[in-house]
Amino acid sequence: MEITLQAIKPIIHDKLYTLSMEYNVTVDTLVNLALKRFINDVETLRNLRMGKVDLD
Repeated sequence: MEITLQAIKPIIHDKLYTLSMEYNVTVDTLVNLALKRFINDVETLRNLRMGKVDLD
């Protein structure tokens, strides 16, 4: 499955490409890592709201 990402703010686009060149990784990799981190953070907050504590 292919997803097209359109950054709303040009600074996000510029930062992604700068980081991509600086660390020699693809923009897709950076976006995937950022989304994975965001989803994990949201899941952690949901779990905390429900009283679940995961100490791993």
